[in-house]
Amino acid sequence: MTHPASKSPTPMALGPFDLEVPVGVGGMGQVWRGRHRQQGIPVAIKVLTEGRLWRAPNLEAFQYEVRAMAGLHHRGVAVVFDHGLLPRPLAEASQGRLKAGQPYLVMEYASGGTLEAFEGKPLPWSLCRAIAIELLDALAHAHARGVIHRDIKPGNVLLAGAGDLRPGLKLTDFGIARIFRGEDRSDREEVSVGTPQYMAPEQFEGRWQDQGPWTDLYALGVVLWTLVTGKPPFEAPSVVELAYHHMMTPLPRLETPTAKPSGLERWLRRLMAKDPRTRFQRAADAAARLMELPAPDIEVIQDLPGALADMMARHSPAPASNHHTHTLTSPTATTV
Repeated sequence: MTHPASKSPTPMALGPFDLEVPVGVGGMGQVWRGRHRQQGIPVAIKVLTEGRLWRAPNLEAFQYEVRAMAGLHHRGVAVVFDHGLLPRPLAEASQGRLKAGQPYLVMEYASGGTLEAFEGKPLPWSLCRAIAIELLDALAHAHARGVIHRDIKPGNVLLAGAGDLRPGLKLTDFGIARIFRGEDRSDREEVSVGTPQYMAPEQFEGRWQDQGPWTDLYALGVVLWTLVTGKPPFEAPSVVELAYHHMMTPLPRLETPTAKPSGLERWLRRLMAKDPRTRFQRAADAAARLMELPAPDIEVIQDLPGALADMMARHSPAPASNHHTHTLTSPTATTV
């Protein structure tokens, strides 16, 4: 996501909220920082700005996001406050940046950016372990309510700081999630949906019947592999080649610049098994096996963003004899 520097001269009213400044441009439109006028709570407003994106099937994806996120109540899932279509007065006040009738979604604001800021920077295992525990807990909540995300990636994990409404990691962008419980799509053609770098084999093949919680767990495995090694397990110049690797190529050997526990590679390989039936079937099962791995040594991580520092405090391992110090560069990007 890019972050434009332009600012709105005055806030623009959207029901009980004020749009203040655009903070990001993503694949489906713009993201604005806003505020609840009476309560002063900072919010993020996602707007589908391109005409082709607010027609079916993209509008359907947006409606999935609203329905999926509104039904989830977990500290690890971004809260949805409101949604609707932009009114004409606001569109006119935006000086052409927004159009009447564009769908919008109001959700909680996260000032610390996303995990995407740490791509290419290997993280110590103690931090990756804490991230895994948090995300598995959020996914267990979503899956238990019939929601699969289908686009787990670092850019969809928000970092809410101490000054935000609810500090911590937040899963967001359920725009292509499926309410899979009781849904019959046998009469509809399924297409490959997701971000290729993190997609499971069944997503590349469009096999919606084979998609479920294990599909999200595959993507989470790719995210964790990328965070702990500094690079994804597979890289390719085209989506076709990337799809081939995810569907056919065995995982490489797990090589990390910092210490890792015995059993980690085996755990990640089960998350990313080619056959969905041989993966962990539930986030709770993956979390239980993760907790059985040897606890990491106590690590002092300097310059850690507030959201990650708070998370580390919640998941600090038992005292150990070895202490390590790591320095991370705190991301400066602000996003939602």
